Amino acid sequence: MDDPVVGRGPIAWGLALIAAALGGCESRDADPPIPRPPEMLPAIPAATGPPSETLGGCHDVTVGEWAVEKPVPGEEPEPVPSAEQVPGTSYSSAEVPPRIEFGGPVEWDSSFTEIVVPKGALPSVHNDMRGLVVDDSLFLIFSTGFSGIQARLGRFGEGWTGTARWFVDEVPFQVNVRAISLTPVPCDLPPPASVDALRPAIPRSVELEGGRAITLWEPLPESVDTMRAGRLLVVGRTTGLFGATDSIGVRLRRHGGLVESITLWYPDADAHAAVLERLRDRYGLSASSASNPVTGLSVPRRGGASDETSIELRDRRR
Repeated sequence: MDDPVVGRGPIAWGLALIAAALGGCESRDADPPIPRPPEMLPAIPAATGPPSETLGGCHDVTVGEWAVEKPVPGEEPEPVPSAEQVPGTSYSSAEVPPRIEFGGPVEWDSSFTEIVVPKGALPSVHNDMRGLVVDDSLFLIFSTGFSGIQARLGRFGEGWTGTARWFVDEVPFQVNVRAISLTPVPCDLPPPASVDALRPAIPRSVELEGGRAITLWEPLPESVDTMRAGRLLVVGRTTGLFGATDSIGVRLRRHGGLVESITLWYPDADAHAAVLERLRDRYGLSASSASNPVTGLSVPRRGGASDETSIELRDRRR
């Protein structure tokens, strides 16, 4: 496929250009006008008609080795992203999840299909994942809001194959390129990599009495009752790893209502040591805080007369 050229920079730039190419897509009312950046990355071309198909189902993602496509002008090429990512660096956004699922329309722009990671599969560091079919091409976007992947693929058998490019929200930056393929698979097939592959392994769910659970980056279960008391509180008691407390706070993502963080409070002065011991036995965590690219855990001990313990699980993709 011959790729035309478009702006480089944050994914918002790419989306603005996509909207212009498609005749104008809806955007958030509060969003300011987005300037056009210097041209570097491949664009989504203008559609000659409505999307040729609706995206759906689960797919396994296969990628090739990174190569330098365009170094920064006047500079020697920098090393390409490595499979051994260092959390907190821009290159941590260079890896896409190995199992994805095409869900429903993106909440604030229905021309795109939202990409989600099926339950139990390896999560992604990206908080903005979407796809769009234009003519005979599939375009994918994986973004942290500062850096990520933009890909263009063509039909190959039952799946798709094409090229992915890494971008970062700074100018100039080195454009790295790799092959990418999507193969349709049953959603109940065990994923090629599970959430347990993240190191250190950190729990992402809090179990409640009655068999319910609150899980990071998923909506609250419909059966869960909540109340407002300066914060959003869940009515119920925890059990299992984080049992037992009846003070459960959650914070939801503004768009989509996904759980961003879960906070538990324990009035018991001995809870701190007990929870740390459980985390050490199950996950090998011995410190009062830990994080991997998508999950953070903290078990600080509050001073004062109550000696209260709080526990926070948070998704780092904000």
